[in-house]
Amino acid sequence: MSHKCIAVVTGAGRGIGRAVVHRLAQGGCSVLFTARTNSELQSLLNELESQFPSQHFSCAPFDLGKREEAARCADWIRKEAGERLDLLVHNAGLFLPGPLLDEPDGQFLSLLEVNVLSAYYLTRGLTDLIKMSTGAQLFFMCSTASIKAYPAGGAYAVSKHALLGLARSLRQELMPYRVGVTAILPGPTYTSSWAESGFPEDRFMRPADIAELIWTSWKLGPGSIVEELLVRPILGDI
Repeated sequence: MSHKCIAVVTGAGRGIGRAVVHRLAQGGCSVLFTARTNSELQSLLNELESQFPSQHFSCAPFDLGKREEAARCADWIRKEAGERLDLLVHNAGLFLPGPLLDEPDGQFLSLLEVNVLSAYYLTRGLTDLIKMSTGAQLFFMCSTASIKAYPAGGAYAVSKHALLGLARSLRQELMPYRVGVTAILPGPTYTSSWAESGFPEDRFMRPADIAELIWTSWKLGPGSIVEELLVRPILGDI
């Protein structure tokens, strides 16, 4: 690829991930994106190719909660991206409500696999490409649940706390390579998971707002990095 920016976005089928892909495309990036549902990926690909016919886009379905799928995704990214990677947005995530002590058996592990291990294994699978891509930036889609536990979302909060810890650790490890790491901690953002909540849409943040923050953070000068960004609706959490 020869475009000015090569980006990868996971969890791109809907919500924040889809908005991020659109914003990166608007900025002139070539975007590789993935999600579990192929129909959502193809719909997004059709939109992008119609709106940005001169740019390169590619998509493939992977279930990043499975280690072997994360490895296959890393192979696909290396093949598509070539010799550099400018942005890697870890947005794949899963929310399952419930208290830790009463949740179904296996739910805790499922949340850890999708929300934490997917980003861990994919980053490890791209280690060489990331380290050689001076000026690259990794974004981790954390949550206000990364710093605050909620009564009905125990395992989710644990997984998001762990994701923030992963981002903080990788920030230190990648610093000598001049590769930045940013953790985004959004509060309630209007996506399909909130559609049946009963709250009005204007009570939430927009996915496009989170996408804009990612773009703005990446466009800072090479001597600066936004390490962590906490964002909430103007009226606070729900």
